[in-house]
Amino acid sequence: MTTYAWRDLLQRWRDAWLRHEQEGAEPLPEEVRRALRLGTRPADPAEVGALEERLGAELPPSYRQFLLTSDGWGPATYEIERVLPVREVGWTSGFLPHALKVAGSPDSDDLYLLDPRVVGPDGEWEAWHVVHHPAGAAFRHRSFWDLMNGESLSFAAQLTRWG
Repeated sequence: MTTYAWRDLLQRWRDAWLRHEQEGAEPLPEEVRRALRLGTRPADPAEVGALEERLGAELPPSYRQFLLTSDGWGPATYEIERVLPVREVGWTSGFLPHALKVAGSPDSDDLYLLDPRVVGPDGEWEAWHVVHHPAGAAFRHRSFWDLMNGESLSFAAQLTRWG
């Protein structure tokens, strides 16, 4: 089984946010600064097992390892306020009832979704970043790990351009 370097990824992502702030961007609110530490407490394996039971599905390895590193995290980007903690993860409704919602924002329709219908030989579910603004788009990734790596690199590049 592959081991994913979640702590390293979250550290780099957090550092991008903090560099942006130090370079003169608007200061981050204190609650955001606290949340940007290396995530929250890890989810307990029993909590992850209970989530899998509630969903009726075994989670993909990279997402499972993420939860065991940090039970949620954020902000991820300006559009994705947070990766959801175990207690808030669930199947979407409406146009994608088969997808698992793992991240989003209350005031944005952008989401990170996992699709259990497309599973790789390593057990990874296809992952999507669904963007509703301005024209709507969906960006497909091989796994949750690939989605989060791509998002962190894209976000760091975006901050550099805005810096």
